[in-house]
Amino acid sequence: MNAFKLPLAVAGLVIGVIAVGCAPAEAPAETPAETTETSMTMPGDSKAVVADASATATQAVFNVKGMDCVSCQGEISGLVKGVEGVKNCEVDASGVVTVQFDSEKTSPEKLVAMINDKTRYEASL
Repeated sequence: MNAFKLPLAVAGLVIGVIAVGCAPAEAPAETPAETTETSMTMPGDSKAVVADASATATQAVFNVKGMDCVSCQGEISGLVKGVEGVKNCEVDASGVVTVQFDSEKTSPEKLVAMINDKTRYEASL
């Protein structure tokens, strides 16, 4: 018997036991969408602010220049999410920021001005 076969067989058995003991992660329950957007937008598009089906829920898409790492994305996202009325903020690696917010509590102009005032980045609609 080869000396390497026994340890590999034992290792396979241990891995098999560990794998059998793991339960698959449950998929999150589907939730119905609260709103429906009226159009798709790209940064710089004349329709960068899109109202959806509810009266005050709005989405804005804008650019932030000067980000060069994941920490930069987190800084922008955390700052924007801390604003009253912001429901969600996603920042991608290319500097595109997508924000869902309550238009009665904040505006894209206020968010852009805040980013420009409080960070080293340059935000624009």
